[in-house]
Amino acid sequence: MIPNITINLIAPVFYKLLYMSITALVVGVIIMLIRQFADKRFSPFWKYSMWVLVLVALVIPWRPQSHLAVMHTTERIQQISFRTEYENARTEYFEAYQSFSGDIVSPESSEQAIEAKANVDSLHVKTLIFDGLLPTLWIFGVAVIGLFMLFSRLRLGRKIRNSTVPFETNRYETTLQNCKSKLNMKLRVRIIMQSYVKTPALFGFFRPKIILPENADSLSDRHLEYVILHELYHLKRCDSIINTLLLALQTVYWFNPLTWFLFKFIREDMELANDAAVLKGMDAENQKEYSLSLVEVLAGYSNPTLAPRLLCMVDSENNMERRINMIKLGEFFKRRKWVIAVTWMLVIAVTATLFLTVGAANHSEIPSLYIITVDGNSLKERVIETVRGNYHWNSGTLIPNHPSNLRLKLFCLLRFIIDRFDKTDLTVFF
Repeated sequence: MIPNITINLIAPVFYKLLYMSITALVVGVIIMLIRQFADKRFSPFWKYSMWVLVLVALVIPWRPQSHLAVMHTTERIQQISFRTEYENARTEYFEAYQSFSGDIVSPESSEQAIEAKANVDSLHVKTLIFDGLLPTLWIFGVAVIGLFMLFSRLRLGRKIRNSTVPFETNRYETTLQNCKSKLNMKLRVRIIMQSYVKTPALFGFFRPKIILPENADSLSDRHLEYVILHELYHLKRCDSIINTLLLALQTVYWFNPLTWFLFKFIREDMELANDAAVLKGMDAENQKEYSLSLVEVLAGYSNPTLAPRLLCMVDSENNMERRINMIKLGEFFKRRKWVIAVTWMLVIAVTATLFLTVGAANHSEIPSLYIITVDGNSLKERVIETVRGNYHWNSGTLIPNHPSNLRLKLFCLLRFIIDRFDKTDLTVFF
């Protein structure tokens, strides 16, 4: 027996999320293709901003209607359920071996009953899997992964606290205050020197801390300023909140591991966009120095597997090279900023219109198509399918029907009542 909460709440949410993850995956693939073939044509800000479409697809369940929607074929995923069909099949099975007067007929002697029993068994398996097992596995996975993420976050905080090392407070506090003044930032931020995480990172957003590796003492004053500026820009741009959102989405969408790859690329482009924010207004010499500071602080990049995702930090050798290339292209992006902005806004608008919308509803649509058969022995009533458009059945053929839904149903009901008392054969669809 499947609990009602699973059928009525968990299963609909799961299949809604499945539909949303497929939409996000399609949008993400498009962004990755653009990223692959036009990476040096668009600035880091616009590449990062396009990932908003993926977040919208994963977070917001509502979709506006559009005749240009191309994802309408996947909309049926949201209605996956065999429970109603199973209940109707059970009713049909019990009625199949009962006479119209209520006399019991042996199921073995009725071919109709045998077919009905096979249909009930098949639908019972389907409803157990699709209405019970899969949604239950999903919610169990969310709970397990959520607890794992929370435990890992607490463990990382403890590791950082236990690995703190003494450092020259005045030098770092002075640099930090100078950087905060440049950004007009009033928020209290602490600096922690430790030996566990080997690269600079931002930790937390309620009580943010800039985590520096123990070899940060070897940095020059200018390079140290660039490092702290970089982390403060992460804080100013709310990247810590975005990273926490990505972790939450990874937990909810654990059943679709392809979305995890999308989150990796989002984090990489986050770093590029943050570099661009730091470099804004710098001359060529300072940009070169900033690039050197990146190479210096990330040369020993080696962190626990989960640490980069729990911290506002992600990098690799390939992305390190990409970040430096984007810095070199800074002047090119400045010269073409309006062309890039207009082009990218069009790309975002077209992508959202095609993939983040649903097909426009037909107002003449009949919600459900029913079959009622009266043959003197049995009465069967079941939902056959949803039909888009105004149609009715006649001798097994679907024919357009112009009367309104209400008039059509009243007409069919009247015909059913008349035939019910006449005890004649009749099949009515509405």
